[in-house]
Amino acid sequence: MRDPLDPPIWAKILLILTVAALIIIGLATLTAPTCDPVSRPASVTSETWCRILHDTGSRLSCDWDNPDLPARALAEYQTHPGITIEQATINAAKEGQK
Repeated sequence: MRDPLDPPIWAKILLILTVAALIIIGLATLTAPTCDPVSRPASVTSETWCRILHDTGSRLSCDWDNPDLPARALAEYQTHPGITIEQATINAAKEGQK
């Protein structure tokens, strides 16, 4: 008679595969890049911001003298809930003139 505490071979293989899968999932989770906007600085180009403005129906010109305006406008948009993209751009432009 078989020992009831000794599992069959297929159960041992299944257990080994399960443990290996959990280890792989754990390592993938630990090494995955973060998507937290606080830890990653936003990089936005003038072309991207101009496209966002036009996609939202804004009639603002995209001829900016300051290349930092899109990044400042994005920061303005993120820090003030309820503000429009257009208003964030206007506010960022005003801050740049001061």
